[in-house]
Amino acid sequence: MAKKYVTSNEFGKAMLEMLNDYGDEIYDDVEQTSKDIASKALSAVKGASPRDTGDYAAGWGKNTLNNKRAGYYCVRIRNRTEYRLTHLLNFGHYFKSYGHVWGRYRGDNHITRTELEFKKRFAVELKHKIER
Repeated sequence: MAKKYVTSNEFGKAMLEMLNDYGDEIYDDVEQTSKDIASKALSAVKGASPRDTGDYAAGWGKNTLNNKRAGYYCVRIRNRTEYRLTHLLNFGHYFKSYGHVWGRYRGDNHITRTELEFKKRFAVELKHKIER
């Protein structure tokens, strides 16, 4: 907006333009912060994953869901190849066969720990970017 002063008739239009610009800046900040944090979280969850054959750790990836008009941006980290194991390895499971329990694997919470750590980092970094 080039004008310093607006008339009362143009005030609503000028205010709407300023709010739209501000919303676009915030959306860009959220997008950039999400990408940065997701990349770091992906590396962390790959590193923290249990390794037997290495297929589970290698299967981690990320994808993006966004709709700028609705103000929606999401980066999802998931295991593409061994998605059935994520819950079992994170929370633990029993070894059961023919009605008998033969042992137990205690989960190591590698996903939960990474999620909590990077949720906090995301909030701090986004707050820092918005306050600038």
